[in-house]
Amino acid sequence: MTKDQEIRAIKREAGQIWARIERDYLDLRYTERLKYAQIRLQELRNRLQELERSDEK
Repeated sequence: MTKDQEIRAIKREAGQIWARIERDYLDLRYTERLKYAQIRLQELRNRLQELERSDEK
């Protein structure tokens, strides 16, 4: 492998690693948003049930 080929190979692999890091980061952010959304939906469901029960009384 020539020096130029090795440089290109290193840059290619570094780019692939960086893309994987970015993808993992975005997946983590998505997971965190999903977790927050699920918690918030449960809070809203609970509050709705409280309000509906208070209407029945």
